[in-house]
Amino acid sequence: MTQMAEPAKNEEARLARLRRLLVLDAAPEPLFDAITKLASDVCGTPISLISLIDESRQWFKANVGLEGATETHRDIAFCSHAILDNKILEIEDATKDARFSANPLVITDPNIRFYAGVPIVVGEDINIGTLCVIDREPKSLNEYQRMVLTGLAEIISKALVVREDGINVIHAKSKELAAIIEDSEDAIITKSLDGVVLTWNPSAEAIFGYTAKEIVGKSVTAIFPPDKVDEELFILKKIKNNEHIKHYETERRHKSGKLIQVSVSLSPIKNVMGEIIAVSKIARDITQQKQLEQALVIEHERLRVTMDSIGDAVITTDIKGNVQYINPIAQSLTGWSAVEAKGLPLQQIFNIVNEVTRARCENPLKLCLIENPIVGLVSNTILINRDGTEYGIDESASPIRGVDGKTVGVVLVFHDVTMQRLMAKEISYRATHDALTGLVNRSEFESRLKVIVSESRGASMQNALMYIDLDQFKVVNDTCGHSAGDALLKEVSRIMQSCIRSSDLLARIGGDEFAVILHKCDLEQAMVIAKKICRSIDELRFNYDEHRFRIGASLGLVMVDKNCTSETSLMQAADSACYEAKRAGRNRVHLYFNDDGLKGAHREDVQWVSRIEQALEDEGFVLFYQRILPLNHQGLEHAEILIRMKDTSGELIPPNAFLPAAERFHLITRIDSWVIAHTFEWMKQNAESLNHIETISVNLSGQSLGDSNFHNYVLSLIETIEIDCSKLCFEVTETVAITNIAAAKNFIESMNKHGVKFSLDDFGGGASSFGYLKNLDVDYLKIDGQFITDLIDNQIGQATVRCIVEVAKVTGKKTIAEWVENQAVENMLKEMSVDFTQGFLKHKPAGLHLLLEPKGA
Repeated sequence: MTQMAEPAKNEEARLARLRRLLVLDAAPEPLFDAITKLASDVCGTPISLISLIDESRQWFKANVGLEGATETHRDIAFCSHAILDNKILEIEDATKDARFSANPLVITDPNIRFYAGVPIVVGEDINIGTLCVIDREPKSLNEYQRMVLTGLAEIISKALVVREDGINVIHAKSKELAAIIEDSEDAIITKSLDGVVLTWNPSAEAIFGYTAKEIVGKSVTAIFPPDKVDEELFILKKIKNNEHIKHYETERRHKSGKLIQVSVSLSPIKNVMGEIIAVSKIARDITQQKQLEQALVIEHERLRVTMDSIGDAVITTDIKGNVQYINPIAQSLTGWSAVEAKGLPLQQIFNIVNEVTRARCENPLKLCLIENPIVGLVSNTILINRDGTEYGIDESASPIRGVDGKTVGVVLVFHDVTMQRLMAKEISYRATHDALTGLVNRSEFESRLKVIVSESRGASMQNALMYIDLDQFKVVNDTCGHSAGDALLKEVSRIMQSCIRSSDLLARIGGDEFAVILHKCDLEQAMVIAKKICRSIDELRFNYDEHRFRIGASLGLVMVDKNCTSETSLMQAADSACYEAKRAGRNRVHLYFNDDGLKGAHREDVQWVSRIEQALEDEGFVLFYQRILPLNHQGLEHAEILIRMKDTSGELIPPNAFLPAAERFHLITRIDSWVIAHTFEWMKQNAESLNHIETISVNLSGQSLGDSNFHNYVLSLIETIEIDCSKLCFEVTETVAITNIAAAKNFIESMNKHGVKFSLDDFGGGASSFGYLKNLDVDYLKIDGQFITDLIDNQIGQATVRCIVEVAKVTGKKTIAEWVENQAVENMLKEMSVDFTQGFLKHKPAGLHLLLEPKGA
């Protein structure tokens, strides 16, 4: 009998991951077909497959040599065995292998004798299928063929991860739109390509009578009258052909059986690869509208008053396209008053162009009058006001019909989306760029480096990677504050940019750390550029206020060639070389060799580990605080707990000197525990002296937030040490909270039961800031300091801060602006209705005992 493979140890997670990829039973894709053909050619086999293993079958995503076959039963699939390990499974002669000798695929067509399969891995050890080659004769692969087969399987894995990332982007964007969808008066529905309902908003419940629980997972034809069921096939066919259906009027059936007149608009939903994966449907109940159309003349005055008060701009025209009515919003956006616009051709007052090409857009009303449909503007449409002001708009035009059904005019409805487009561009830019310097950020840099590594494999060309760490930067920050440090980083960025070539890529990857990819650059040229950077920074004399600083740069250089294994190892090597440059005296270049090792590079970090351990044992830490003060109201003070380390001479060491090493060597949770325990004891001992304090904030690291043992430790402290928990506030950064979203949510909920508050630090710097607020029940939003430092001159920063304040008001949260260092910034924040400020302007960090004294005492 055929020996069946055991299920994978992580079978449930494996199948779930496979389903999320949305690749099963999908159409052929050129990339996968090409990989399969290449595997067959390189390995010299007549058959090559990309097989995906689900609960009961192996399904062929790509197929060479078994044309016409699409799947086999999982029990007889060789690939069911191959996915149980993370290395290649090679069967030289299946007739001599007890697992397969009686297999129907061996003893009958296709008469498999030789098999070699490499697992397709997504995530950590999740094997969803294989890339395999098959022959009808016994054989074996040479090392080169195995290497190529393994490499091709990795390419497939990466392509699938890109697909999954695209799916995740769609999910993230769906969350951002959830609030809008929940409040929409229209039914907003999504369904799969086979008509199964995926989402169903409250208006859909109200219009059709079915609750989401009743309809999600079932066919949307449940709301179709029997004579309209065939419409679903017509609709899905158009969607699969990448067509949009705009305002299609038809009938649907209420749960009670009553027929409803609806207007539906349907659009394909695509992933980042451009593949259509689902359908978006907006349905509006127009039953009453149809009835009102018959009484349009009588209700004209009431309708005019209504349009005057709505938030959208509205213009109506007669059959010739001359303006008959323009509401106040439209008057404001076009610059034409109702009296002036009356009777003028629409195109004279409605001047629209393409935002990118600046070409004049075809008037949608003209199309509407000629073709008599409902039409909308293309994306990126700009309306030019009479005074030259430009507005981004979304618009649609609909025919106005008389009681006899004939078109008598057109109504144009549009609204201003300028700020939304600006915010979308800004969010997209911030996702890949550093907000302070405008350079590429770490995430984007590592993505580009990954491409360079891939291009370098098997190629003769050389590239180079540089890791740059500024020397003495902390002195500038500690002496003059963040504003000076930010100004220095901008100046250094400009200097380094002038030292490299136009084909090179400079990025800011940390606080005072930079990296450069030198594209198509040999060692000699790379050393010239590296030394030029060091020399140029060394020659800089940075002046700020009355202070003058000289800084330097330590630079690690590593060559990128065909022997490089990954971008991670390259970054580690460059980091190691940078440490060696620092150790050798700073302000110099160190070239990385394979025998350098990492010991020297990380010697400083290892020394910090020992000092941190000693400080934890001998009470070598000291608690400081910084006040957080009310801005627009009279109220109690807030404070943030800070930490310092004592050195052997009694001097205090700032946190940025030892916390990075604590993070790297997983000591940060022990430090968090020390801070919380000592804060609790201090609050207990001074309970009667804290009446002027509303909250005391304690920072938590990402490692602590994701540690269930740490959660239990905090709960045990709350239960054993009597403090007023309503005065306690835990502060986590937005990035940490989003990265550990499940753990963050659980911890927040458990702490809320005891009255503990939460603050979301560095808010607004992420690409999905607002979308995650729905899932995180926090009390304060601490606005990312990058928006505050140059607030006076940065209109995008101003718009972002105003937007954060508005969102905070709607969600019932308070806002805190950090890094406030001058009065002009504070005045602007006050005008924006920010609730609290924190920074050197009003208070510099001080010993915790001083917090017992009310401000001004």
